[in-house]
Amino acid sequence: MFDTPTTSVGKESRAVSIYDLSGVGQVGEDGAFTAPGFGAPRRLESGLMLYAGVNAGYGYNDNLLSAPSNTLESSYYAIQPALMAEAKKGGDRYTLGYTGNFTRYTDTSNDDFNNHQLALAGDNRFTTKSTLGWTLGYAQGVDPRGSTDRPQSAEPDRWGAWNARAMYGYGSAGAQGRIELEGNATRKRYDNNLIYTEAGDGDLMGLSGRFIYRVMPKTSAVLEARHAVSDYSLGTSTNDNSDQRYLVGVVWDATAKTSGSFKLGYMNRDYDQASKPSASGSTWEGGIKWSPLTYSVFDLKTVRTVNDSTGLGNFIHTTDSTLAWNHVWVSRFSSRLSLGYGKDDYDGIARNDTRSSVGAGVFYALRPNLRTGLEYSHVERDSDLSGYDYTRNTALLSLSGTL
Repeated sequence: MFDTPTTSVGKESRAVSIYDLSGVGQVGEDGAFTAPGFGAPRRLESGLMLYAGVNAGYGYNDNLLSAPSNTLESSYYAIQPALMAEAKKGGDRYTLGYTGNFTRYTDTSNDDFNNHQLALAGDNRFTTKSTLGWTLGYAQGVDPRGSTDRPQSAEPDRWGAWNARAMYGYGSAGAQGRIELEGNATRKRYDNNLIYTEAGDGDLMGLSGRFIYRVMPKTSAVLEARHAVSDYSLGTSTNDNSDQRYLVGVVWDATAKTSGSFKLGYMNRDYDQASKPSASGSTWEGGIKWSPLTYSVFDLKTVRTVNDSTGLGNFIHTTDSTLAWNHVWVSRFSSRLSLGYGKDDYDGIARNDTRSSVGAGVFYALRPNLRTGLEYSHVERDSDLSGYDYTRNTALLSLSGTL
């Protein structure tokens, strides 16, 4: 399977919040904190395994600013390198990984960006029942122009963020019950356009616990509670809050064809400012993977949460769902189709948005470790507040390779 990071096409322009960066509850498909390998690794005499890959793309975006009119169009070039080192000792695994995204626009150099992600992670198995997963990471990224409700500047809003997470689990893989305790800390700071972006500087600390109880051989029930506190640096910010979530759900790998998880519950985000209402209501998160054939996979993901305001309203109730279908037609030729739908309901202002996207891509493996692809997407936002509708079409020709 070709597993190099790809230049994103068809994604809506959305700012990354400190809650997104915290990564609470997010682990690999096998429950690992360490990064998965990709391609064919190189083994050093010390036993260290090295992975490397790169994705290069040439694309076109017809609405860079997510604007309703007077759109900014541009072709662009993107290079995404990926490097990872892996070490194993007994039942423990450690990874140090880096991914970059260097994008240059031919018609608007102000929107060029260099994104970086660096993460050190470990999965430690003390006994058959006692495990620890942890990660320490740093990211540099941008909020593209038009992705927030802040006044638009001449260049994207650039930020850096530190994140640390750890999860201790007690209970063997086949046990009737398992307990997991998780803690996290995130720090995000903006580097430019500070007259507007300083209000987005924030710190977050969180704790969560979950009880997993096996009800069938490959199906488990989950009870989970989370508590997080966010503190925004600007003294006049109204976004300081504490967030509580209580979820119940199920995790299953019932057959070789189907796996997934779904959790539904109640959340309450209580803002420190007395005049600002609490954001409360239903919340959910889930994902289902269905493989009717070994060479055909459907992947459904859905989430409902709350996002802090980036300039309009008190907060935003957000719902997102995506469905992707990956299919291998012959040994070298594959395709991907994707659909997305989302809603943003603003509190404190008469604005409600619906978002939709459709994407398609075809890929051809020139060699086992070298693949070319052509992708297209259409993204649309429909808002009942004047001036916030937009459509965007994006195309990308890419070449990806691994060692």
